[in-house]
Amino acid sequence: MRMGTSGALKVATLLQLLFLVVCNWVASPVKAQVPVEVIDAVRLVNGQTCCDGRLEVLSGGQWKQACSVNSDVFDLNLARVVCRQLGCSTIGAAKSKIHLYDPLPDTSSAFIINIDCARNDSNVQECPTLPNKPDSCLNEADYISMVCGAPTKDTITAVSDVRLEGGGHCCEGRVELFDSSAGQWTQACRANYSLSDTEVICRQLGCATRGIEILRGQAESFPPLPPSTSMAVDFRYQCSGEEQYLEECRLDSEPMSCFCPAYNYMAIRCQASLNNASIKVSDVRLEGGGHCCEGRVELFDSSAGQWMQACRANYSLSDAEVVCRQLGCATRGIEIESEAESTFPLVQEDTPPRVDIQMQCVGSEASIVECGGFSTQVQCGCTGASSVMGLRCGIAPPKVMDVRLTGGEDGEMCAGVLEVRLREM
Repeated sequence: MRMGTSGALKVATLLQLLFLVVCNWVASPVKAQVPVEVIDAVRLVNGQTCCDGRLEVLSGGQWKQACSVNSDVFDLNLARVVCRQLGCSTIGAAKSKIHLYDPLPDTSSAFIINIDCARNDSNVQECPTLPNKPDSCLNEADYISMVCGAPTKDTITAVSDVRLEGGGHCCEGRVELFDSSAGQWTQACRANYSLSDTEVICRQLGCATRGIEILRGQAESFPPLPPSTSMAVDFRYQCSGEEQYLEECRLDSEPMSCFCPAYNYMAIRCQASLNNASIKVSDVRLEGGGHCCEGRVELFDSSAGQWMQACRANYSLSDAEVVCRQLGCATRGIEIESEAESTFPLVQEDTPPRVDIQMQCVGSEASIVECGGFSTQVQCGCTGASSVMGLRCGIAPPKVMDVRLTGGEDGEMCAGVLEVRLREM
């Protein structure tokens, strides 16, 4: 088949075009498929409360600063959805100025928000994703920050106690609050807290209020830290510094549970109080149990003539064995009670003073004062159910010390009612 000149030119042109297409296809690298980043949770950090601050999202097990280069992404609807998801009121939800929430993160930790939320979405996971996601956020002005209203009813917690954890002694460490609604100790969260607030905490714990150090951003010094995905309690107290207890301080709103970065964990160092003197221990007993071989451990201070509750963060089976032996109880089948204050409640109205006890018993000692490293310190921050020492000893058979017959006729010594004097326990 013959082809004319014009036909040959057309075929040549088509072959050239095909060659160019193939060359470009080979030269062009295949773009790797970028995994979709998923938002697992959100939080607001470095604000006055858990309801204002820089927006961070949890993705891939890491908290990242939220940002957006598209001004249409951050709108009032997104603010409302974030506030609702955090348990904060949507009334007054608004965008805020990023520089109010120093320190700012570096741009490498940014998470690009590219979603379109509706007014009534309950969380950001429900918001549809927008097309054409930008590659990066380059400016601090792109970081998202916002202000929400007060916590809603569902997120309010009831705080009943305070303690310092992780320090070298009981007057320093991370501030933890006892959430009585959840029945557990929880880390206190506050980006900015005052000397007045810390004075009340130290006073409540029996520590000195002079020379207090506010250890802002230094919670890592008091391990172990809670996991980054655990909830904290928003510290909402506004203290004047004269109050005896936190519950006497003014609340700007009710405390709430929230996610909190470690650098916002409250940490302080009080000085040991002059009243934290050692006591002269002359006796020990177990109180609040069903019998005399179980209950809270109490020590008798012979110098003050009073019983005091013993408290310690960690004590061993060897320590418990010595207590049980000293009381004349069996040392087999001993159980250490970690929630002694609730398991063995106080009968009397007045709570006995507490004494921090330190000892390293081998287990063979006859009394606790013979244990190595035995020392005591009065009112040294021993608060909460898990701090009071409590145990259950085995019940030993009674030891007969003496017998007699009483009530016999005409003073008859060989007849009457048999009475047995047992060893006091």
